[in-house]
Amino acid sequence: MVAQALAAFDLEPLAERFVETLSGGQRQRALVAMAYAQDTPCLLLDEPLNNLDMAYARDLMRRLRTLADERGRTIVVVLHDTQPRRAWADRIVCMRAGRVVADGPPAEILTADTLSDVFGFSMRVETIDGRPSFYISLKTMLELLDDHILEL
Repeated sequence: MVAQALAAFDLEPLAERFVETLSGGQRQRALVAMAYAQDTPCLLLDEPLNNLDMAYARDLMRRLRTLADERGRTIVVVLHDTQPRRAWADRIVCMRAGRVVADGPPAEILTADTLSDVFGFSMRVETIDGRPSFYISLKTMLELLDDHILEL
């Protein structure tokens, strides 16, 4: 199973290295591979994209999608960055203040009304390549930053 995990997450060239010597992104991929190597039917990952640049984050999500599809693994991923959800998720559960406020497939959940309910501000939602994408205006972003600074 170890060799399979190393291959599944493209870590074979790093197999002889100590975890402490890996970069943050390499370490993050190694931690996901270690969880995968436990060979459980369900893999729970909390913020697995932390410390990964965009290319590695996309690659990790693609690999997780492949594991779910080809090896029948259930993979639950907790993400605060909403864009990866739209491309890789079968189902999205959105929470606010500890309560589920939306649950369903991305096309049903990633709507302007639902995102406003979840995040507390409006976003523009458009369909790109058959999947919903959303955008925050510069004005809204600056207002959010200003509100955050004032809360400090």
